[in-house]
Amino acid sequence: MVNRYLGVQVHVICSMIAGFVAALASSPVDVIKSRLMNQEFVDGRGTKYLGIFDCLRKTVRAEGVFGLYKVCMLDYVFKTFNQIIIF
Repeated sequence: MVNRYLGVQVHVICSMIAGFVAALASSPVDVIKSRLMNQEFVDGRGTKYLGIFDCLRKTVRAEGVFGLYKVCMLDYVFKTFNQIIIF
């Protein structure tokens, strides 16, 4: 017989997994977006990056693939608590 009520533990574990997957998927996008927004602008054009793919290429060359996951842990904690409340 299947237990229809799984309990709080399963809810928290599923929320942690959902938060981890969400952080893993969105962290590179957040890093690129933040770098593009925080660069200096002259006459409406960025001085450091030409666009999304240029920023991605320069970040991976300078810091490696893990440079895209700098904020992953903080993002994971935020998304996990968010998923626990919403799930």
